[in-house]
Amino acid sequence: MAKFLLEIAKIVGTSTQNSGSWVHAFSPSQAEKISQRGQLLAVIGIANPPEEVEIATAGREIISRLHEEYFGDLIASPLEQLKKAVEKIGLETTGEVEIDVGAIAVVGNVLYGAVNNGARLVLARKGKVATILVGKETISGYLEDGDLFCLGTGEFFQLVPQGVLQAALTTNSPSEAAESIAPVVHGQEDGGKAAAVIFKVKKQEFKETELPEIKKQDRELNRIFQVGKTIAAKVKEKTLEKITSLAESQKKTPRSQKTVITVALILLLILGVSVVLGARQRRHPGLTQKTSVLLEQAQEKLKEGKDLLTLNPTKASQLLLEAQDLTQQIESAGLKTEEFLKFQEELRQTLGKVLKEHQVEGAVFFDLELIKANAKGDNLTVLADQLVILDEVQSTIYGLGIKDKKSTILASGEKLRGIRLIAMLGDKIYALTEEGILETELRIKKDASWGEIVDMAGFGTSLYLLDKKGEIWKYPIAENGFGTKQKWLKGEAADFSQVVSVAIDGAIWVLGNDGKIWKFIQGTEENFRVTGLAKSLLNPSIIYTDSEQSSLYVLDKGNSRIVVLKKTGEYDSEYVWPASPSQGGQGIKDAVGLVVSEKEKKIFLLGGSKIYTLELKI
Repeated sequence: MAKFLLEIAKIVGTSTQNSGSWVHAFSPSQAEKISQRGQLLAVIGIANPPEEVEIATAGREIISRLHEEYFGDLIASPLEQLKKAVEKIGLETTGEVEIDVGAIAVVGNVLYGAVNNGARLVLARKGKVATILVGKETISGYLEDGDLFCLGTGEFFQLVPQGVLQAALTTNSPSEAAESIAPVVHGQEDGGKAAAVIFKVKKQEFKETELPEIKKQDRELNRIFQVGKTIAAKVKEKTLEKITSLAESQKKTPRSQKTVITVALILLLILGVSVVLGARQRRHPGLTQKTSVLLEQAQEKLKEGKDLLTLNPTKASQLLLEAQDLTQQIESAGLKTEEFLKFQEELRQTLGKVLKEHQVEGAVFFDLELIKANAKGDNLTVLADQLVILDEVQSTIYGLGIKDKKSTILASGEKLRGIRLIAMLGDKIYALTEEGILETELRIKKDASWGEIVDMAGFGTSLYLLDKKGEIWKYPIAENGFGTKQKWLKGEAADFSQVVSVAIDGAIWVLGNDGKIWKFIQGTEENFRVTGLAKSLLNPSIIYTDSEQSSLYVLDKGNSRIVVLKKTGEYDSEYVWPASPSQGGQGIKDAVGLVVSEKEKKIFLLGGSKIYTLELKI
């Protein structure tokens, strides 16, 4: 009997905010599924999902549905079930998202295929290359040793010229073909929906008497049934001993009584097997068909992610996060096997490397009580090479040199009573008090149209106030103070009910304590979405950047970390500092101020009377 092995190579475009692509490869471990459903390969490309749905989430859901539909029913034929799975995904997503799905299954020596929309299947056999599946068709046919296929989304075939594809497939090597095609896909700005899997089938002969290696869980299941049979036999033996004497004394037992005895034997047999299976469940809590399938999917994604670590770090990160989501589902189902726990640890360590999660502990940079007794910081900003610290209780503003730690009191006294915020503009410090905004004397009187001013920042020649009322107020510098107040946002007022912080680098960045980040340019909101986070922001309190910093820095108090984001929204890295006993229980969750200097490679954190530093790893 012939068995075909698959040698595969994957090409996946780089996901964007509005499009993404995936290649899914899966081979079940259960003998029944491998014989009836074989190995599954699929390509998926999606674009323009609903605004509230993340691309990665949509992709994971579609892969899960495809897997569930194809492997969930073993009664129908492979072709019928594959066609049904692809069609069902198309129907479920109609009007919600643009989607291409192509799927093939290799069962024994037969290939089955189904595609929708622009997905295609191309075959290279004996020097000839032809498209054999396109549109909403299905196909089935016998494989020949050495057949080379390319299954891709519509966008993949739009980006890759036919001549390039044919030349690549005539190499007769999936890896070489992928190496020659990948630069064409990755060199396109709009290639997010492009994906392809190139695979070659290799014939392997084996004798009918040979059996595939049984996995640990299959051996375990077989052992359980053997034990069950043994127990059932013993139960039957004991029961028969008791029944024999009854049978001897009542040779002419009525038929109805014999039926009762038979039923009793069957019930005892079922009870014995149930006891065994119950014992197995206690030894392997949470082990079900569903958790077993989910674990296999997660293991496959971990393997794929590791393979892409150097070739496509963004895609690798995405796959590993998908594996993490699957493990959370498995964990919630109660699975606690040794295999799963080992897998969890391996995934955690791999994610830590890929996501650049730095475990750190802050070092004390300066204690404000060296400037003034009982000093305590409430707000932190920077002016050139000087940190500027606000002390609300003492109604004082301190200055501290970043390089020389030279300290001074910049302002203090009754005029600062009720001070809440400070901001830098040019070489001057402005403070928000109960009366309004002052420099050394009142410059901007409190305005009746203000709502709750939660933060302010200076940039260029203007001061900007972040108002929970849904506005950003702009005050341009004038000859004798500031000019007329201006509404900076264009159009309708924004929903700023949850906003907590603002930063300016030319664009204005606004942070909400629910984790939302807005980006505004010239008063108009830009499309901005954070992607690649392993866990969502939890009660973030500060966003920091300026024209000299290349990244965004978010103080994520709820997760005791500082998250570094690229200004395009992609996750870059994070610095985790839980409460530290060596620092009196201090950690990122207690910080009230954040300043970053990429030039000095330092993160400055303000907490209580102390300023801490973390080394910036760039």
